[in-house]
Amino acid sequence: MGMTLDELKQRMDSFITEGPKPDKKATRDALAKLQLIIDERENIYKVFE
Repeated sequence: MGMTLDELKQRMDSFITEGPKPDKKATRDALAKLQLIIDERENIYKVFE
């Protein structure tokens, strides 16, 4: 399964009903950090990939 950053942003925005919504840069940065965590962990965590 794959999706673009815009698709992910739309889905996130639909769940956030109150307060500020993260911008694309914040979303991209969070995904990069998550990928770094996945790359550094054992194979069992690769299910999140």
